[in-house]
Amino acid sequence: MDAGFNTPAAAVQTYLWAARSGNLQRWVEAMDLTAEERSRTQSLYKNSLSELPFAGAKGVRIESVYEPDPNIGTIYHCVLDLGSEQPKRHCHFIAKRVEGGWRLRRNFQMEDIPVSGIRLMASDVVLGSVLTSLVPK
Repeated sequence: MDAGFNTPAAAVQTYLWAARSGNLQRWVEAMDLTAEERSRTQSLYKNSLSELPFAGAKGVRIESVYEPDPNIGTIYHCVLDLGSEQPKRHCHFIAKRVEGGWRLRRNFQMEDIPVSGIRLMASDVVLGSVLTSLVPK
């Protein structure tokens, strides 16, 4: 559901909803991007958001919320349920206060959780790999 950007939790919810529903404009609005990054992101993903690692999530559970430093933002540790045939994935989103509410930093960390329960890092910053092409620096 589109929950807006008035709280960090609302920004996370809107971001995930937009990715799942394919609402590119709202997904891009949910991130803290420059105008140039926003434009590039919209061009690169104009046909589909389905390739995002969390776009197919059947459900999301917030595992924990913490704010180590107000300058960093509020960190959300979420568990994504991708369906019975897929391992659950843990991801960490960082929401920060910006003019006009809260937005997510463009990078986030995602971990794969194999069936055995042993945690393996999918990458240091997964949107790192998604956003490296999504929003080139």
